[in-house]
This record gives sequence, C-alpha cells and structure tokens, in this order.
Amino acid sequence: MIGGMRRPGDPSARFRVGVLAAAAAALAGGIAAISPPVALVVIGLVIVVTYLGETANRPLGEVLLVGMIAISGGVDLLQQVGTSFGSLQAVETGAFVVLAALVCLTGVSLPDGPAGRAFGLLTIFVLWTLVSFSWGNLATTGYQNTLVFVAALLSMAIAITVMQARGRAAYDVISKAFWVAAAVGLSLYGAGLVIGGPGTHAILSPRPFGLMGVVLVAWFLGAGMVGRRWAYWVVGAAILLTLLSLSRSAFAAQLVLVALAWFDLRNFRGWLTAIGAGVVVIAIAIAAVFLYEPLHHRFFHGDTAQVGGFSLNVTGRDALWSANWGWFKERPVIGHGAGASDTLTNALPFHGAGHPHNDYLRILVDYGLVGFVIWMTAYLALLRLTWKRWQAVRGTRVFAEHIHAAAFLVLVGIALTMIVDNPMIELARMAPLGIIVGMSLALPTPAPAEREPAAPAPIPAMTSR
Repeated sequence: MIGGMRRPGDPSARFRVGVLAAAAAALAGGIAAISPPVALVVIGLVIVVTYLGETANRPLGEVLLVGMIAISGGVDLLQQVGTSFGSLQAVETGAFVVLAALVCLTGVSLPDGPAGRAFGLLTIFVLWTLVSFSWGNLATTGYQNTLVFVAALLSMAIAITVMQARGRAAYDVISKAFWVAAAVGLSLYGAGLVIGGPGTHAILSPRPFGLMGVVLVAWFLGAGMVGRRWAYWVVGAAILLTLLSLSRSAFAAQLVLVALAWFDLRNFRGWLTAIGAGVVVIAIAIAAVFLYEPLHHRFFHGDTAQVGGFSLNVTGRDALWSANWGWFKERPVIGHGAGASDTLTNALPFHGAGHPHNDYLRILVDYGLVGFVIWMTAYLALLRLTWKRWQAVRGTRVFAEHIHAAAFLVLVGIALTMIVDNPMIELARMAPLGIIVGMSLALPTPAPAEREPAAPAPIPAMTSR
C-alpha cells in the first residue's frame, strides 16, 4: 500500500474478511458434513453474501463472469449431486450457456487483428463440433461436451467485451472472484485431507481439484509477478495440496508453470533466473517423486508400463489410448462425431473409464483431422499472442502484465494436462480459461515507447467500440 491507497487488484479489508469467511465455511462445512449437498449450501451462502455488495451495481456480463469463477472453486461438488436431468454440473453448464447467450445478445465487442483472428479460429472449431452431430450419434456426452466448448467461447466473448468497456474495474472484481475460488477450493480439499488423508475423495475428487489448481497457479503467479507477494502463498498452497492429492499430471503442470513464470531471456540476469528456476523446479519434482512415499507408489507401482526404460503406473491409460487411436484410424478425416470417444471408451469391457484420458485423442476421435487442425491452429495462435503481449509489458507491473502472463500460463497448463487428462470437457476449468484469455485478447499491446514504467500505475480503462 502506497500513500494509504490500495493498489489495483489488491483486496480491500472488507473483502479479505469475506474471503476468510468463505475459507472457514468451506473448511467447517467440509469437516462437519461430507455430504456434497450440505457443503454446496454452506459455500453457496457464503459466496452470495460476500458478493452481494461487490456486484450490485455492475453490468450483467461482469456479474456472470464473477459468479462462474467463484462457483468453480467448488471443483466437482456439483458433479456429485444428481438430479432428474443428470448431475448438477450438467444443469450448471446448460444454465450458464443460456445466460451467457442472453448476455451476448445485448451486444459484444470483439477485437481486431491477430486477437480477432485467434478468436475466430476458436469459433470455427466450436461450429465444427456442432456440425459433427450430423454424422455422429446423438449421445448425452456429446451434448454435454459441446456445451462446455460453447460456454468457454461465450465466456471469452463476454470477458473481451467487459474488459474493453470497463478495464481496471472489471479486472479488480475478477481478481476478487479468483480469491474466493481459491479460498473455497483449497479449503475444501484441505478439509478432505484431514478426513481421508493423501489422495482423498472425501469431499473433492483429486483429479478435478488438481486441474483447478492449474488455473489458480496460473492466475496467482501472474499476480505475484506484478508485485502482489501475497499471491505466492496461494500458489504454494495449491501446489502443496495438489501434491497431497497425488494428481501427477496437475502437479507436474503446476511446477512447469512456476518455471515458465521466471523464464525471461531478455538479458543475462533473466537467463540466470530462468536456469535457477528450472533447477529448483526439477529438484522439487525429483524430491517429491522419490521421497514422498504415496506419490512414489503412485508413479511406480500398480498398473505399470515400460516408458523410457522405467516401469511407470499409467493406470490403464495405455489400453485406453490404443483403443482410441484405433477408432481414430477408422474415420480419420471428420471423426465419429461429438461425444464418440467417451461413448466408445465407456463401452470397453476391460476398463469402463468413461473418458479417453487424453484430450488430443478425444479431438481426433470425435472431430477427425479437420477438427484437430482447427483446434491446434487456434490454440497455438492464442499461445503465441498471449506470449507476445506478456513480453511487451513484462516488468512494467501494470495490470495488463498480470492478465497476459496468466493467460499464457493457463493455456500452457491446460495443454499439458490434456496429454493425460480431460480438462477440456469440464466447465469449471474451461470457463475460467476462457475468461482469462478473453481479458488478454481485449487489452491492446502497447508500443515500447508507450509502456508505463511505474509499478502501481494501471493501463487506462478502455471504452467499448
């Protein structure tokens, strides 16, 4: 705090009390009642009370984004509660798509240039997933998966529009939403560890929690890089709890993000910092795998396969991947249609996993090479754009640096976990990703002479076109 004034993005005293209340309620509710419906009620009440004052006079799009991020802190609680229409998570996805579509009907403002082209490519991919129903089977999983893609795209469009119209004000309230998501998610899994120990499913499932941890690590690493040192405590807590969850892919992805956050090759000091960060991250990873017995057992015992001369526990993924690769080769050009990979995998007599546990294979099986090329082109375009924008403002400590860094890091983190997991069909991961990336696309890249050197100074708020 400088001169008694709060820096942009820093939580107020009143809001810090609300966040602590959310964490305490999540912890108490989780320990007192493992029942997901009870935990949902407790957390929901805290989130509603905390945000009533924060969002009362804000645009509908902004309120919707804030609510989505806050709810994502519940990770997979909604999935554990069934209704006559499926799980509450399916209901949430459908409701969010309807609300987001209605908000978009009031008007959206999309960017020009490379940002607009990257968004357009992603839109083409979503349209391709919808078209794939014309040659695939009309399965429930196909509808659910496609709704998640649509939700991520709409989240991105709303985030772009809100950021262009409100700039710093939107950034401030979204930062608060991530605070609540972190407080709720980390406290809930911490409560589960108290109940069930490492790798517990007592309240939250470890794999979805680890994937949510990737999003949190990306966001709060960005906050730390612009001088908000408190954010590194959230990063540390997310990594530690992910380690205790025994979610290997998410733990590895989070460590990679930490190394990338210090990857600055613009000068000699940056080289030394990047090398040092890489060494530290590798040392932590090796120590965790070989010195922490539950994680060591998770890596090297059980359903093992030979990988690079080591017997690694792949938890049956090799069989799933082999089967999905075979299905891809049957229809390599346009695929089997939305949801086919899940349907076919679930029918395997020897596994019953329900998911291919590799989202790249999912895209190939469901949407063929056509869909895969569109997706990869769009994703790589977003990675390139967010990286360039981050580097353009790196070291300025304006809020744009936080947003661009978080956008690049979350794209990398999700891309890594897609190798062995299924983040792209989970709303609680893809909607926050769409929001963060949309915020990045909305901000212009300043020319070198226009960069602001002062740490506390934000980029001027933008107006919608």
